[in-house]
Amino acid sequence: SGSSTGSGAMIDPRGYVLTNFHVVGQTRWSPMGMPGAFLGDGQHVQIATVDDARSAAQPRWIARVVRADVRLDLALLRIVSRADGTPIPAGTAFGTIELASTEGMQPGAALWAFGFPLGVRTINVTGGHTTGFQMNARNQVAWIRTDAEFNPGNSGGMLVDRQGRLVAVPTAVVDSDDTLEPIELARPVE
Repeated sequence: SGSSTGSGAMIDPRGYVLTNFHVVGQTRWSPMGMPGAFLGDGQHVQIATVDDARSAAQPRWIARVVRADVRLDLALLRIVSRADGTPIPAGTAFGTIELASTEGMQPGAALWAFGFPLGVRTINVTGGHTTGFQMNARNQVAWIRTDAEFNPGNSGGMLVDRQGRLVAVPTAVVDSDDTLEPIELARPVE
């Protein structure tokens, strides 16, 4: 029970899609479930894709959650059938985006956010720069801070570098009153 929308990135030609956990599951207690619970059954996640930048996303595939981490707010999905439930044609290879490491990334690096904000029927692109990093206890980049504008619905989308590589996953920031704060954090793909 419950549903959500968000963006994602195709990262493997076998149909693997990287997104935020909160796009497919509960990150905290609510009437729809407890933290870590999937919205729906986690086995039937509808994937809509576009043919070009001016097209609206059309439901084309069904995916299932294969890995998920509520703490990292990341989920990995795999496309398992067409939207109507029929099998994926043999030999189908999905277009993908190359992944990039944050190693060597410096504040000021140009970045672009791609996603489908709520209420926008076509892909939305905003530009900005890396404004800093939040490190974890192992001195690894836990979050990238950016001034690129993210909007609700961009969650799970793509933060891309100058070479067109996926650097991070834009992530919504929600305060205790369920109010969206300015979203400026992205989880590195590594």
